[in-house]
Amino acid sequence: MNNYSIHLVWDEEHEGYAGFVPELPEVKFVEKQADLGKAINGVVRMAHQAVKAREMGGDAVPDNCALGSFSGQFRLRLPRNLHTALAREAQVQGVSLNSYIMYLLSTRYSQEKTLQKVAEVYEAKIEATVREVHEMVSSMTFGEPETDGLVWNSTQTGSVIAQ
Repeated sequence: MNNYSIHLVWDEEHEGYAGFVPELPEVKFVEKQADLGKAINGVVRMAHQAVKAREMGGDAVPDNCALGSFSGQFRLRLPRNLHTALAREAQVQGVSLNSYIMYLLSTRYSQEKTLQKVAEVYEAKIEATVREVHEMVSSMTFGEPETDGLVWNSTQTGSVIAQ
């Protein structure tokens, strides 16, 4: 089997690790305990099964995203004022400019990936809440003359009268 990259994130809902393999979208694994080793083994096992299923079904098995195809270097042009500010901050921190920029990039990249995962986890919950609120607001009607207010008809909570 190719050496695929494994991504693991903490899953608050299941209080365990969720893992996936970007090259094999069908591989998604949740370890419902805080056991990182079991999560890694579960993802690896599922990746093996996915590759075998693709091979048996005559489907293409994707190449891995090999690190060997990247040199680890690239040229970056910066405005002089940004270059100066970064170089000064690196000096204050006591590190090379390269190390400082690598720290900034990796920190920002990690934050972005974490936010994406959080958004994926909570997107469905937010959509459900919005639908519920929409249904609740849609069920509001003007009250009958004796109530003189708004009546909120809800199957979950009964009627609520707001005056």
